Parts: sequence; C-alpha cells; structure tokens
Amino acid sequence: MVRFDDVLGLTGDGGVDAQGPLDPPNETLVELCAWVFQRGDDDAAATEMTTTGGKLQSPVGSPPKWRMRLEKVGNVDLQPGDAFAVAVALMKNGAGKQRIVWWGHPVTLRNSVAA
Repeated sequence: MVRFDDVLGLTGDGGVDAQGPLDPPNETLVELCAWVFQRGDDDAAATEMTTTGGKLQSPVGSPPKWRMRLEKVGNVDLQPGDAFAVAVALMKNGAGKQRIVWWGHPVTLRNSVAA
C-alpha cells in the first residue's frame, strides 16, 4: 500500500520532506501530487507535483520507498505537531498497465527525522 510515513521531517523553510512505503514492489510510481497541511488560526500547507518540477526520489533500502520535498505555499510555515497528508499518484505495474491511487491520513511533523 502506498502511503505517507506516520512521522515526516520538516525542512526548516516551512516545507516538509514527504515520504512513505511503496508497495507492491513490482509497481513504479510515475507521477505524484502531494499536500501536507495543518489547521490553526492561520492554516499552513506545503505541496509539490512531479509534473511541475517536484523531484520524486526512490531512496535505497527495504521496503521500497518514495520521497519528495514539498515546498511551503502561502506565508505560514508548517510546525512540529499534528498534520494531515493527502496524495494522488499514477502507478505503473510490471506489465505496463497504469492505475491511479490516492491516499490521505494524519501524520506527525518533527524538526528532524532519521532517514
């Protein structure tokens, strides 16, 4: 199941280093659009999209993972604490068939997260 890690690291400039597991391993994540946001007196958000310059990475390790830095939007920085993350992705399987998947769930943001 493609999803976000439960704990994501803040980038220090108001954004977030989004990442999570990539499953099943025979699928490739082709395109991704992701948002992380926090509710407050003044809401904060970060987003990125591979079709507009987001750099999708595949960190080495097991299980397979995806990773993409999300840049702050608006004028409020994300802060350590509770947030919500959502994404939609175009996936391709080993036979070349594509499918769209989406996910969203609560996450915790921290100042630094071990890679």
